[in-house]
Amino acid sequence: MPGFISPPASIGTTSILVNDLSYYRAANGINGNSVIPLSTTVPYIPSIKTGNTQFNFSTTAAYNALPVTSVSTVSATLTGIANTTSAALSTTDQSLTNTAGIAVPTNNNQTLTYTYNIGLNQLKTNFIQAGTYSVPLTYSWNKLSSAYPSGSYRLRQMEACLLW
Repeated sequence: MPGFISPPASIGTTSILVNDLSYYRAANGINGNSVIPLSTTVPYIPSIKTGNTQFNFSTTAAYNALPVTSVSTVSATLTGIANTTSAALSTTDQSLTNTAGIAVPTNNNQTLTYTYNIGLNQLKTNFIQAGTYSVPLTYSWNKLSSAYPSGSYRLRQMEACLLW
């Protein structure tokens, strides 16, 4: 039986709503989650990257200057994974586990919870203008090179978009 990594056909949109001034006083800033089910028969390393270096911005409200906000102001990590690593968003693939990756789950099914964080200082300096900040995300799951069978099982999902 050939190995496989199978994410859902569509991931959808991840939103982090900053709709209360208390977020600008919270010690840890604000978090948002995206849950992605996955089926696999090989161990893998999940990674993420963005489609742009800056967030796209839109609003119907008046503003003085168009905000220019780097995607690196947001970090991503996996919740509930033992060997997870945190990574600032970037236009290059950022691994979300160490090189050991994630083992084949029981029954070959797993749910990954991607957690996005905007720290308090980043929130105060980069997300002050009311509006929508968005960027396309690409999720990747790469088979470990030591996994059998050999070959590439890199899958990408580009339907996701991170919104504020």
